Amino acid sequence: MSIDDDISALTEAIRRHPDDEELYVLRARAWYDQYEKEKAMTDLNRAIELSPFRSEALSLRAALHVGNGAYDDCIEDCNAALQIDPNDASAYCSRASAWLAKDEYARAISDFDRALSLEPNPGAFYWRGVAKEYSGDLEGAKLDFEMCEALKPAYSECDSASDDLTSGETTIDLDAVLAKELGCVFRIMTKEKRHAKWIEALGNIGNLGRAMAHAKTLSAYEVGVFLDGAIYWTSRWPDVFNSTVIKLRRSSN
Repeated sequence: MSIDDDISALTEAIRRHPDDEELYVLRARAWYDQYEKEKAMTDLNRAIELSPFRSEALSLRAALHVGNGAYDDCIEDCNAALQIDPNDASAYCSRASAWLAKDEYARAISDFDRALSLEPNPGAFYWRGVAKEYSGDLEGAKLDFEMCEALKPAYSECDSASDDLTSGETTIDLDAVLAKELGCVFRIMTKEKRHAKWIEALGNIGNLGRAMAHAKTLSAYEVGVFLDGAIYWTSRWPDVFNSTVIKLRRSSN
């Protein structure tokens, strides 16, 4: 049964049982897997309206907030989810991602520590490594990238992660080829000062080369090129290209 079939079945079930929050959460997950994030958000809002103390719905909505750059909303939903279920590893991961985007590296690392103590997974090791890399702990970052590879080497986001983030040898041309093959759509975001919220400057860019060229013409405290809520390139590290965010899309397809 395909995801489209699942969505059709859940839509019919919701028609018959419009007040069943579980059905909305299930359909939201299906929409999320299809990259239909606005539809997923609508279903999660309805699920939370019906059941405000549903930690799973709050946690998933928090993940959507990260992708939309709504980091404060993400933190608020994660805090609420963790009040209900203090062992929700995904909520810690989402909150950590929001702290990372806000340059709060110590808080990000702390939340990733908690997530990994509950549920070791390569993704959390990878992004904790990124937080350590950005905070200057290169040795700690390297160890986390190695743990990511050791736990699940088949995950493409773990492949040579330390090289992708520190060597600057990954070329835009190679990434652009893969991005085009996968149908990636990039966004250019800017910050006016440290700890400020990312603001979209230009969205729906289907060509990585064009996104990079335009981003480098902008003047701001920081300019970033994003894919699915994750940073591919930032003006703070102009020679580093995080090609793993594109590889992650490949592993999801």
